[in-house]
Amino acid sequence: MRQLKLISEPVVTDVTSLTSRFVEQLFCHTELVKKVRILVFAKDAKAEEAEAAGADFVGGEELIPKIQNDNWFDFDVVVATPDMMGVVGRLGRVLGPKGLMPNPKAGTVTMDVTKAVNDIKAGKIEYRLDKTNIIHVPVGKASFTEHQLADNFQTLIDAINKARPAAVKGQYLKSVTLTSTMGGVITELPYMRWALYEPLREFLGQSNTEFGMSASLFGLLSMILYIPGGWIADRISHKVLFTVSAIGCGILGFWFSTAPSFTAVMVIHGLWAITNIGLFWPAMTKAIALLEDGKGQGKMFGLFEGVRGVFVLVMWIGLMKVFEYLGGMKMVIIAMSIMSIICGIVSFFFMPDNKEAEAVSSGTVMKDMVKALKYPVTWLCAGTILCVYSVYSASSYMQPYCQEVLGMTAVVAGYVGILKKDVIRLAAAPFSGWLSKKWGGRCAALIGVFGIMLVATLVVLLALPAGGGFVAITVVIMVTSSFAIYGMRGMYYAIIGEAGTPASIYGTVSGIAMFIGFSPDFFNPTLIGSWLDKYPGAPGYRMIFIYMLITMVVGLAFVVLLMRHNKKNSVNANTQES
Repeated sequence: MRQLKLISEPVVTDVTSLTSRFVEQLFCHTELVKKVRILVFAKDAKAEEAEAAGADFVGGEELIPKIQNDNWFDFDVVVATPDMMGVVGRLGRVLGPKGLMPNPKAGTVTMDVTKAVNDIKAGKIEYRLDKTNIIHVPVGKASFTEHQLADNFQTLIDAINKARPAAVKGQYLKSVTLTSTMGGVITELPYMRWALYEPLREFLGQSNTEFGMSASLFGLLSMILYIPGGWIADRISHKVLFTVSAIGCGILGFWFSTAPSFTAVMVIHGLWAITNIGLFWPAMTKAIALLEDGKGQGKMFGLFEGVRGVFVLVMWIGLMKVFEYLGGMKMVIIAMSIMSIICGIVSFFFMPDNKEAEAVSSGTVMKDMVKALKYPVTWLCAGTILCVYSVYSASSYMQPYCQEVLGMTAVVAGYVGILKKDVIRLAAAPFSGWLSKKWGGRCAALIGVFGIMLVATLVVLLALPAGGGFVAITVVIMVTSSFAIYGMRGMYYAIIGEAGTPASIYGTVSGIAMFIGFSPDFFNPTLIGSWLDKYPGAPGYRMIFIYMLITMVVGLAFVVLLMRHNKKNSVNANTQES
């Protein structure tokens, strides 16, 4: 069997006619696998054999109380000889939930302990079907060559096909979906100013006004392009859109790295609005939505938001090192451009085409547009996203509030901002996705719960006296409100699919919803800026918090209406089935 290099990009494969107990193994290169600690239950000669093979721990019945009573789990894999399974079986309730129980099908119950230990040390991995007959397994990462990625993917498919039972008739592999954690790379180039504002402005030699004009142009065109982007996502392969978007973004980045003229910078940001929003964002949301049915989309979007947050955070940690040691702003832009182009190449060779009949529109643009505009879900989702995104956008002013009103230093306020924006995001979005799955995919209801949580925190925040006397409790409230906001952000794409939106117009509906929902990018900065100028200090920020509170209450009204629609839709669907 060829080797499979175990890395971070998952393939989701739907295999029909197999049981969820199906288990197979592949091998990956040891340099790509963390050190695995192996515990072997064996006695006499087999114990000596396991030690000679390199097992980290070898023992027998004397290890039982250590594991049961002392909570000792300094091992990653358990191997046992068949004659020791009577002893190991007493640990079933402890090892089973952790996935550590030896299993003959996995090759961890065997008399050949040398082979078992060597295989695990060499990087043996398992893949299995979940309860819905889907396999989730990694096949590659961005640092791999095209040949390595292709070889990994083919190895996996070959192994799955070889495991096909002889009794299985008809279609065996139902579908294969390749997904990536690279969304952060494609979208981050136009937003680098928020991480390196002054260095980028000085690199371009622009005034604050000139620097702001390019961001305003990008925001305005992005808002406009969500709608045509939705039409395009319903008609053109996501593989093509992702490829053109990522490579186009990277090429523009190389132009940007030359510190071009003001006019050229404006042109670049206008083109970035096309590549990063018009061609990418609606297609990305539809691609994720197609991975699951309506009930599973909350989990997928929550996971996406969390993984994207992790990747962006790690990427920026690396880029800050590039900025510090490898040539400043120019090298940061070049590094991001290279990563974006690599994403495009990977998308072209390994992303599947979404050519299923139900996923691609056969109608005209105007026909789909009229259908989407008449669809109540379009407006309910747009209103919900508008309110959630308005609150999210306004919450960015909590960081300067810490400095100007609470009296924190710029550094401390910066750390609060990182905690509120980056760290909390990593926990809240995946948690909301997990919770939505537990709740049967009720994403709108979950937004309602997080919305009520946010309203409560804002009420407390408004009740607290302004000033430095309540810094600790104010920071706790801000972090809690951030958790609620990112919990809602992890869900607000999923509500479109939860409502039963047809796949053929999903892109058009999401495009309209995003056009309306993300419009705060256009008016929030001007509106809030005017309040802060008119009411300096604490009164201005109080206006922001009141605005957030009222907006969230309106958002909860949209959520209630959306939940009623979903309930009615579910009743109608059940009636038709019966």
